[in-house]
Amino acid sequence: MAELFFNDRRIDGRKTTELRKIDCFFLPGMADGSVLLQQGNTKVTASVFGPHPCKLRSDESPEEVYVTCRYNRPPFTSTSGNRQKQTSSDRAAAEYSITIEEIFSTLIRGSVYPMAQIDIFIEVLQSDGSEFSTAINAASLALATAGIEMVDFAVASTVGESVLVLTETVSFFHCYYGSRLFADLCRYEENSRITQVTIVCLPASAAAKTDSMAAAAAVAEHAD
Repeated sequence: MAELFFNDRRIDGRKTTELRKIDCFFLPGMADGSVLLQQGNTKVTASVFGPHPCKLRSDESPEEVYVTCRYNRPPFTSTSGNRQKQTSSDRAAAEYSITIEEIFSTLIRGSVYPMAQIDIFIEVLQSDGSEFSTAINAASLALATAGIEMVDFAVASTVGESVLVLTETVSFFHCYYGSRLFADLCRYEENSRITQVTIVCLPASAAAKTDSMAAAAAVAEHAD
């Protein structure tokens, strides 16, 4: 069993609640808003097109905006060097797309964009843990760059709780694998046997809590 916590430090040297280094680059192009967000070694681009007229009349609504998301995660993006099975990658991408649509359908001021559609395109360039939360953060930045009005700015993080197990004593230090909460998981931690959850927070207003937001605010991801 791998050791996640040793001498008050995680496997990559961080403290339990310490985040990885975050870099954000605003990209030029045809999109209304486009960013490259890097959290640690995880790299995700998000591009926003819209608002524009809905492609289908059935998607039009006089009171809210229609939000779509396309989430692309190629099987070779993992820093482990292993190719993921295409079926599992497609299934996860479909689930992530639906959740991102639910989150931002709730956050975008629909009354400002009636009968309109906003498209979000997520491209995972490299995955080294906390991929989904990085994608949500990138989408928030891209929407803000595009000038889309939102009730708040979504901020996400993937948190893990390890099982309660103690490893052997090494020299005079104890290696703990258990009863710990880790923020912003790296790939090594995600591949360990810990429970994971991606949490979406609204920093500025706790008032924008609806049933749909509550359903989309936390996406449980249990390790195999």
